[in-house]
Amino acid sequence: MLRRRVVKSTSGARHHRVQPTNMLLNIEGTTSLLAQVVTPKTFLAALMTLDGRVVAYHVHPSAIEADEDKQSDGSDQAKIAAAIASGLWREDCYERPLSSNSKAELAQEVRNLDAVCELGQLRLNFIPPFLLVLVGKTGSVSVETLSMKAQLLQDQLKVPFSSI
Repeated sequence: MLRRRVVKSTSGARHHRVQPTNMLLNIEGTTSLLAQVVTPKTFLAALMTLDGRVVAYHVHPSAIEADEDKQSDGSDQAKIAAAIASGLWREDCYERPLSSNSKAELAQEVRNLDAVCELGQLRLNFIPPFLLVLVGKTGSVSVETLSMKAQLLQDQLKVPFSSI
């Protein structure tokens, strides 16, 4: 999710600056506060280390759609979405070497993320800082809303963060 802001340079020309809606958090301890960041419009939040490992994520219930063919509750799809959104898997992952190209086996690999991920909880296996990744429908979540939510997190965690 990137937002464009028109910026006037000293020469009077207009430039478009792309602003990411991610925030850097430096936190310690175990928290379920991710759930407070997730809304129907911002339907997924993931905490990940700066080298790309997911340490926690939370998915808004409205983002989970059941797969009627497999009688699934949708949790596999949500975990795959979390993995793709965090960069742990790419959407073109089938074009690169994997242990298997089977979607079922990939879903099993994603289920294995439970070793480090739990919905709404953080197991601190890694050293901060973390990147808080918020994923929502394009244009539906303002930078101001994200900043307000991040401020609430900061107040409760009692640690500083910076927008990037």
